[in-house]
Amino acid sequence: MADYDLQMALPKDKPMLQSTSSGNWTRPDNIFCTLHTLDTFTICNTAPRCQLPCTDHIPIYSTLDLNIPQSTTTTTFNYHDVEWDEFHGRLLIHLSEYPELTAITTEEQFQIAAVNPNNALKCTIEDKVLKTKRSLHAKRWWTKELSQMLKHKNKLSAQLYKLRGLPDHPIHEEHRHYCNIVTEAIHKTKQEHWITFLKELDQQSIYMANRYVTNPIGD
Repeated sequence: MADYDLQMALPKDKPMLQSTSSGNWTRPDNIFCTLHTLDTFTICNTAPRCQLPCTDHIPIYSTLDLNIPQSTTTTTFNYHDVEWDEFHGRLLIHLSEYPELTAITTEEQFQIAAVNPNNALKCTIEDKVLKTKRSLHAKRWWTKELSQMLKHKNKLSAQLYKLRGLPDHPIHEEHRHYCNIVTEAIHKTKQEHWITFLKELDQQSIYMANRYVTNPIGD
């Protein structure tokens, strides 16, 4: 470390790992950087509330002030989380604003009959479908319910970290139990998504499924 003039970016005396067997807290993780890089750290600290279920290491959250060109992300409609009953009700309201369909005898009537439902659908999408900037690393199987469960788990992790010096406090058992629930929910959601994907296979996507099975990388 002296040869490369490495500096410690993480503050001292930060618990970083809780042993799954003894429950003791230790500090095995270190964040080293060169001297000219140390000034770019704006934040370097542990993030106990973000500890994943069934893990022992505390995540380390670092923010560096670097001039990096950012790629632009497109905003898309998030159809995954649409409340379809509300969507259908709003679509009927928009459709009712147009004249009822009659027998089509002219080209003008045909164009109107085609444009009106399309406009009603566009208005409904704007009203009821939220826009999102979807990450390239987002999991296709991830759901809104899992996000809510993970948010609650993060709150328990933060409480656990604050009360780590009280091993008999109920938060320890509550955190362990809820982590197991989250882990089981993730496995179940992934399995259900995979089964749904297999049921909807066609001539094109069957080759994609074969690649997933023969080269199981990632989620």
